[in-house]
Amino acid sequence: MRIARHARLPLLAACLALGGCISNQGRLYSASLAPGAEEGAALAPEGPLVRREVVGRDTRVTSVLFFPTFDGPRVERALADALEAGGGDTLHGLRARTIEFWLLVGWSVLEVRGDVAGPGAAEGSR
Repeated sequence: MRIARHARLPLLAACLALGGCISNQGRLYSASLAPGAEEGAALAPEGPLVRREVVGRDTRVTSVLFFPTFDGPRVERALADALEAGGGDTLHGLRARTIEFWLLVGWSVLEVRGDVAGPGAAEGSR
């Protein structure tokens, strides 16, 4: 397949402008926003009710036309989203990753995933 000569430059520009990546950031045994909440629950994660594989995300625009916005995603906001979705107060087996894309506007997503435990996670299993 041959590309017309006049179409090569826009195609090259589109390929250079479109980019993205996904990277794993790490794992934690237990995380919580409430002070001291993970101390008791971390010792016995099967004790309180558990909701499995809950996902929390924090999405932010990081640049506009190559100018940075200085606002990136934060772990606290993603963790709060996961705990709210799971209805608990502790996230066990937390796995974090970032997803970033650029196409004139850059945006970044911090995603945390794990099992939510606590008094309100009644929809899960033991």
